[in-house]
Amino acid sequence: MPFSRCALGVSLPASRESFGLVQALRGIAALWVVLFHAREHVSFHNWFLDLGNNGVAIFFALSGFVIAHSIRGDAITAGYIGRFALRRSIRLDPAYWASIVLFLAFAWLSALAKHEAFIGPTCGQLISNLTYTQIFVGQPSINTVYWTLTYEVQFYVVLVVCVMAAQRCGPLVYLVPFAIALLFGPRLIESPVPGLFVDRWHCFFLGALAYWSHERREARIGFAILACAVLLLNPSPFNVIATATAFGLMVARETGAIAYSPKWLLLLGAISYSLYLTHNPITGAAFFVAYKVGMPEWLAMIVSIALCLMVATAFWWAIERPTMALAKRIKMNAPLRSIRSVSEPTMHIASAAEAQPDSVSRN
Repeated sequence: MPFSRCALGVSLPASRESFGLVQALRGIAALWVVLFHAREHVSFHNWFLDLGNNGVAIFFALSGFVIAHSIRGDAITAGYIGRFALRRSIRLDPAYWASIVLFLAFAWLSALAKHEAFIGPTCGQLISNLTYTQIFVGQPSINTVYWTLTYEVQFYVVLVVCVMAAQRCGPLVYLVPFAIALLFGPRLIESPVPGLFVDRWHCFFLGALAYWSHERREARIGFAILACAVLLLNPSPFNVIATATAFGLMVARETGAIAYSPKWLLLLGAISYSLYLTHNPITGAAFFVAYKVGMPEWLAMIVSIALCLMVATAFWWAIERPTMALAKRIKMNAPLRSIRSVSEPTMHIASAAEAQPDSVSRN
């Protein structure tokens, strides 16, 4: 378990670690998902394209790693959770909501081009999608990729609450999220509610354990136990990829490879959230036009991917870039000395500044 100073919100003096590899993996994961959906419009398939939906597993593991990093050293209070939620909302929601508008606009254009009636979302579907609750209330996602965001927002809140509880009650609190991961990850227990975070929690928590393991042996042991249980009892491609991603991050941080940052992959990583949100309608429209003008499949694929990247870049520039700047204006850090740790009351507290949480996170 992460019985570490870092996991408890108490850390060594804050570092400016470069997590270029995390940024690169974000870009790779997003592009893999794009290729997965693009393959629906072509006749050629292969195992790599068919597994592209598992790019989401990379995202989940990366998110656990990055969120654990972003809250290290902070005193978690109710006010902190409120600021954290606001910051995440400013960071995520505008681009997400804009992508819904984009998707509906392309759906309308598609219906117009095909001389079909446009059927928009119901009020319930729209509201539930806007609030990340569509799975809970049995509504379909407007865009198929939106289901992952329902899980992500739950992951963030659960992890922050767990750290707050550990700061007050001691590190044994971490047995609760570990038990959830250990029971639901190998599918020893099925999720009682569709869309509840528990059935994918192990993917995110493995990422958090990978981050904490740099400081504490207990986190490495917890990681090994959970990874082995998941791989032995439920070795789905999704779980294998999530586990491999978390393990790779753990090894990369120990060896210094975590700083790996080729420029083109950093650029791809920067637009990965926009690429993930917008690629479906762009891909569909690109292939529709390409086939209308007689373009061969291989060229249509290249044009489609290029257009997805162009739109994602514009989306990032117009929406993500300013909202990231606004989100960073919300100060998160609070000295942990303001909270008495039940388990380690005399611990020396170091200041902790956030190091690149938004630049290395899909969140």
